[in-house]
Amino acid sequence: MASIESQIADITQQSYVLYVGPNDLGAFERDKVAALTADMQVRGWVGAPILVAEGQDAIQALTGTHRIAAWKTAHDNADWASEGRFDTIPVVHVDDLCAEFGLDWDRTVAEHSDTTWWDAVRALQQLLPPEVVDYLGIDLQ
Repeated sequence: MASIESQIADITQQSYVLYVGPNDLGAFERDKVAALTADMQVRGWVGAPILVAEGQDAIQALTGTHRIAAWKTAHDNADWASEGRFDTIPVVHVDDLCAEFGLDWDRTVAEHSDTTWWDAVRALQQLLPPEVVDYLGIDLQ
């Protein structure tokens, strides 16, 4: 049987994701983003892809707020951007992830139509295998 990482790698794409600005983060989060940025400038993108969903107007990131902010900060640094290291980031679309693990994203959304779309996203924490939830960092409160 394939590992979780290889299963997810098979459905990972490269994409642009909406920017999450440092002003949207508290002081602790800004320190975390600074550390991630420094690491990305040395090692590039390391770790799991960002989980995303198609929103009404754009792609919505469901995980990775700190990594997206760090990516954007590193990308905005002209020296690093000129090397092409921060053009896109790895993402997995939630509908592809659900299909990979035998779930129907549209059905999950429909089952939560009386609440909010984010409740459907939160439901993934119980519906997906725990190792997938851990690997992708799906921790929505």
